[in-house]
Amino acid sequence: MNDIPIVDSLNFANLAIVLLTLFAGLAITYFGFWLHKAAIYLIGAFWGALVMTLIGAAVSGDLAWLWGIGGFFLGGGLALAIHHFIVFAIGFSIGLFAALAMQLTEPLAMVITGLVFGTLMLVAYKFMVVVFTSFSGAVLLLVSIINMGNLSETSNRLIMLPSFFSYFGRLAKTFWHSSEMGMVVNTASNDLAVYLILVVSGIAGQYILLHRGFSLFSSDKAQASRQSPNHTNQTKSDVNQDIPSNNRQSEPDYGLSLYIAQQWVKTLPLSDDGPVSVGRDEANSIVLQDQDLSRHHCHIERCEDQLIFRDLNSTNGTWYLGREKKVQGTLEPDEWIVVGNAQLMFHRL
Repeated sequence: MNDIPIVDSLNFANLAIVLLTLFAGLAITYFGFWLHKAAIYLIGAFWGALVMTLIGAAVSGDLAWLWGIGGFFLGGGLALAIHHFIVFAIGFSIGLFAALAMQLTEPLAMVITGLVFGTLMLVAYKFMVVVFTSFSGAVLLLVSIINMGNLSETSNRLIMLPSFFSYFGRLAKTFWHSSEMGMVVNTASNDLAVYLILVVSGIAGQYILLHRGFSLFSSDKAQASRQSPNHTNQTKSDVNQDIPSNNRQSEPDYGLSLYIAQQWVKTLPLSDDGPVSVGRDEANSIVLQDQDLSRHHCHIERCEDQLIFRDLNSTNGTWYLGREKKVQGTLEPDEWIVVGNAQLMFHRL
């Protein structure tokens, strides 16, 4: 890359440019879809706030700023809705033309075709945004990576972005001429390899976040709790340890086992006498000193061969099978709930 124009004499401004380029590249490559939605929202919010402020000034004078705040949120939400509607409408129109081309003249068939194409257009648009932002952000990342390498050299030379685009333009041209392919491979193969890796990682990262959400960055207890607790090693003697000796003549046929980090801790026999309470407070039936647990987290009550649980407005909620947050629900035998970092499994003894 010796033919790229450069800027000499590194200073703090150049260092700031490199860091800004790096962070911008990371944001666009891996969060480009959400940035594009935020941009649409902010554009709509700006115009909504401006229009509503002017209306508010004409209607109520001193309260124009309240109109402006309302217009900010209204304009942002409306911009996103209109944006999605336009994308869907384009796909719907294409579907109508496709139906006509296939000689589907029945109104219902045309509408169904339009709806299918509109839905596909929304999916395709999302994919195109992910691909475009990944390609664009990867350019910025590659610029920052090359510049960070240059910063470590004694020459302290930085690549300027317009020259970098020109460089890639020249690389693209060489791919059309087989006689120059060897030169491209020898001089720019590393740059292209890094660029493609960044693009692929950006597309994959955005795809995973779109389909699995940002819960990937939360604590791993939810993923661990989705695994069914293993109580096969639990014996009747283990259960009997929790039953007073004077009550062992009529042992309950159901129990509630406590697991922490997939390890069995104890089993509480269940009867129809009343609910079992769970929380950090000492007054509960099951007391756990867990910061993710509320003082009074949930109630559990047996109803014949089922278990009814009810969340007590806890901070972190009660999770059915570790997947679904529920205020109230029913457990069948061998099903469980997650409270804090613990699992409570209902099963036969």
